[in-house]
Amino acid sequence: TSGFGDKGLSIKAEVSTTGSFGTITVSSGIADRMEIVLEAAVNTDSGTIKIRQDGISDSLEDLDADIATKAAAVALFEQRTLEKFQRLEVLLGSLQTQSQALGSALLGLPNLQTFISNR
Repeated sequence: TSGFGDKGLSIKAEVSTTGSFGTITVSSGIADRMEIVLEAAVNTDSGTIKIRQDGISDSLEDLDADIATKAAAVALFEQRTLEKFQRLEVLLGSLQTQSQALGSALLGLPNLQTFISNR
């Protein structure tokens, strides 16, 4: 009546009289308890292994999302840096042109003095 199977259970009492000699209590042994613990661990719907697998999967998804976000940020930074570099190259070309024009003008200064003196 206790809910435990009694197959293979035997009790030996060496008494010569009849009557009540006490109560016999049957409880789970280590094998029953181990079975319960293992079933709780490997249950495919709610076992501890399934819960940990789901947690790891969620962590991997979060990491993938972080990687995608950081990759997009790096790509944007790369694009901005390239644009700045291109603008700097254009500015440098313009400054080099101005430098050459100024150099030519400075070379003509001695001729300007002669031109002014001859007037």
